[in-house]
Amino acid sequence: MRLSLTTVSALTGRGGLCLLGLVACSTPQSQAELAENGEQAMVSPNPETGMFFSGDPFADPEAEVVATEKGTTTTVPLWKEEPQSQLVELEAAPEPEYNEELLQQAAALGLARLRARYLAETLSADAEVVVPAGVHTFGEVLPVQFRLHNPLGEVVDLLPGERGYLLELDWTVERWLPLGAHDRVQRHRFFRLDSFLNLPPDQEFVEYSELPLVVNGNQGALWTVDVDARLRCNGANFEEQVLPVHEIEFRAARILVLPPGWEKFQEQPLANLKRVVKMASPEVDRHVLVNVALLPPQQRQEGVQVLLDGLRTAPHDRRALTITQALQWLTGLSLGSLPADWLRWEEQRQFTSAQ
Repeated sequence: MRLSLTTVSALTGRGGLCLLGLVACSTPQSQAELAENGEQAMVSPNPETGMFFSGDPFADPEAEVVATEKGTTTTVPLWKEEPQSQLVELEAAPEPEYNEELLQQAAALGLARLRARYLAETLSADAEVVVPAGVHTFGEVLPVQFRLHNPLGEVVDLLPGERGYLLELDWTVERWLPLGAHDRVQRHRFFRLDSFLNLPPDQEFVEYSELPLVVNGNQGALWTVDVDARLRCNGANFEEQVLPVHEIEFRAARILVLPPGWEKFQEQPLANLKRVVKMASPEVDRHVLVNVALLPPQQRQEGVQVLLDGLRTAPHDRRALTITQALQWLTGLSLGSLPADWLRWEEQRQFTSAQ
């Protein structure tokens, strides 16, 4: 008698097919016929689901289902032959053998590195970039000094490389524009020093250079300029020992740079600020930032309040953007250029101070 087969399959978790088997539908008469022919059906424990035969679901549906022989399980030994261990048990662990000369060399090298770090940090603590104090002007040539002092009680000889010493000068210009924007411009210069750097105790080495205060593009309304430097060498001779010192850091200097004509605002910057925030002319936008930069520390809190009051009554949107820039520079807060954010900040500040 022919069986009607229904394929049962499921997708595996990895995208393949997991074949569950073939469902065979038959009548009691077909099961009796199978028994008469000496064949046994594989009956599911649940009689309602029918009988299950293993097989290929994509095979010919007219093919006869033939029961396979009962399989056997075999075991394969891990080794073809009996394993032989090469381990030999000891009563106690032997003392490791050390090369005393190598140990001494490693200790000396570690000590030299610690002394080199101490020497570099000590010299860097007293090294500084020095510029003239006060406010400077766009386009000015700034004189810069590099001072290296030896605060120790022994002579320090910094050893040059094949082409002498390398002095690396970096300066960063943070440029503030009136209309709600500021950016950073970085510059680098390199100098070669040929003279031998011998620093007796409590003596100072001084070198000099010039830095033009010029950047490309829009000059903006004010700059803050950070000038720092580092000296690169090939080692240091200290206390009759050559140490791996390769860099001395100079403490940076910061200066304020303003457009030409800033001098006329330096006497009364707060009074000038109160006046210019109300003026409608766009030509005075950068004067807002100039007067804010010239405020002495004891007037900066009052200057913040002048800017917030001017933000409420700004003659036009351009002036509002300029005032938000001035607030960012004066407070150091990055609240953006939306007036509503600054007015909300003022409300929170007043609420906090009232508590």
